[in-house]
Amino acid sequence: QHGFSTPPPPGALEAGPMRLAVVGDIGDTPFSRETLSGAFKAAESDHSLIGSGAESELLLLVGDLSYANGNGSKWDAWGAMVEPVLSELPMVATPGNHEIEMDPITKLAFTHFRERFPMPQIAPEVTAPGEIIDASTYDMALHFDLGSSYFSLDLGPVHVVCLNPYALGASGLSTASGE
Repeated sequence: QHGFSTPPPPGALEAGPMRLAVVGDIGDTPFSRETLSGAFKAAESDHSLIGSGAESELLLLVGDLSYANGNGSKWDAWGAMVEPVLSELPMVATPGNHEIEMDPITKLAFTHFRERFPMPQIAPEVTAPGEIIDASTYDMALHFDLGSSYFSLDLGPVHVVCLNPYALGASGLSTASGE
C-alpha cells in the first residue's frame, strides 16, 4: 500500500514551513539508494537543518537523474530504484545535461525524460530534430522549447521555479551556449 499527502495549497501559510528535499546527480548505485533514503528521512533526524522532526513534503530532482545515456532499460531500472520513495513523496523534476539524450532515430532531445516526467508546462512543447556536434564541449544544435522546459508552481508558501538550461529561450538562442 502506497500513498502520500499532496503539499499544501498555493499560498497556505498556516501550514507552517514546508520541508523540501533537493537532490541531483542521483544515478543508480548503492550510494544513490542511500541518498534517496536520506532525502526522504532527513527531516526526521536530530541533525536536520529543519529540525522539525517531520518528513520531507516534496522531492525536487534537479537534473542528471539516471545517467542512462539514452538506454531505456537503464531508465526503467532507475525508475524501479526510485519507486519506493516516489510512491510516498510527491516529486518535481528538471532535466540536466545527462537528460539531453538525443534519440537515435528521431534525433529529438530529452525524449526519455519528457516521456517519463510530464511536468507542468507553459505552452505545448516545440521540438524538432537536432544534433550533438561535440559532446565533450556541449556543442549542440538542440530544438526544444516551451512544454515543461521551464515552469513554476506554488506549493503552500513556496514558489518553485524550474529551468532547463538546454532549452531555447524566448530570443530563439540556446541558453546552453550562454548567448
